[in-house]
Amino acid sequence: LVQQQLDALATQNFAWQGQIWPGQNLSWEIEENRDRQNTQEPAPLLRWRTRLKLTLPKLGEISAQLAFNQGGALDVFLSADSPQGQASLQDARALLMQQLEQSGLALNSFSVQHASPE
Repeated sequence: LVQQQLDALATQNFAWQGQIWPGQNLSWEIEENRDRQNTQEPAPLLRWRTRLKLTLPKLGEISAQLAFNQGGALDVFLSADSPQGQASLQDARALLMQQLEQSGLALNSFSVQHASPE
């Protein structure tokens, strides 16, 4: 465990795969990403990204990617491997956006899409 913590500090990247409850696997990654907004900006913008992938009984396989930028804005990208899962996520989009904003997170972008299973 200590070695994993040291590796995460050194690489600014954390990945975990396991069961979050019996029969439910989760793949989770957190990484620091430094992007340059434009070539004239001397210091890169710090962005943290987290990705989750799991399969839910009513939604199918769901992937979520959240990106936090240095200014505090949040980008949310959700995808489902089934049209029904995509429709359910789309139906809940307004409620999720409202809850994120009520939590003090400023949304920069929010998208829901259908992704073919890998």
